[in-house]
Amino acid sequence: MPILADFIDTAKKAMPDVLRCNIAGILKQLITIHSYSMNDHTHGKCICGAATNGAGLCTVCSCKSMGVGRILMALIFVVGGFGFLTGFASQASSLGNMEYTIPLFNIFPGVLMVLVALLLKLGGGLALLTGYQTRHAALALIVYVVLATLMFHVGEGQMTNFLKNLAVIGGLLYIMAAGPGAWAIDTKKATVSSAETESTE
Repeated sequence: MPILADFIDTAKKAMPDVLRCNIAGILKQLITIHSYSMNDHTHGKCICGAATNGAGLCTVCSCKSMGVGRILMALIFVVGGFGFLTGFASQASSLGNMEYTIPLFNIFPGVLMVLVALLLKLGGGLALLTGYQTRHAALALIVYVVLATLMFHVGEGQMTNFLKNLAVIGGLLYIMAAGPGAWAIDTKKATVSSAETESTE
């Protein structure tokens, strides 16, 4: 990486001593990350330095990345679900008096719609957050997002929200396929079950 190396040397000469060390260190980190992405990634080495079975992250980093992604995905549902819970009456009134693009939704009372939303959004969100029955929770949330999209985000001026919901569905599908990752009840159960199986063999 001669270009970045020359840039670091130039930075050292041009900057005061107070800034020189920190900025040069950051640039060296960028070289390290670039080196990983261009070389180690294809030679069985994780960004943390651990060996892998092939290209990608090691088992620990992969599991933690999946766990962080699952938790971040769950937050939007948990926070929104608690909003439904604390504003139950107003939400029920608002949903019951709304005219929907798809006429089918107009026949349902607002109270029923809020109850279904609480079950799917808050219940599924909490399950996803804790990693309990993760794949079922993700499926329930997909159902919720599909329903919410059909009710509120189909029509003129809704393209951004529509695409955002598609992205959320994509993330939930990935969780269903890949599993919960770290910091999940399901993962702990699987670890305990695996250890018990090994001890009986």
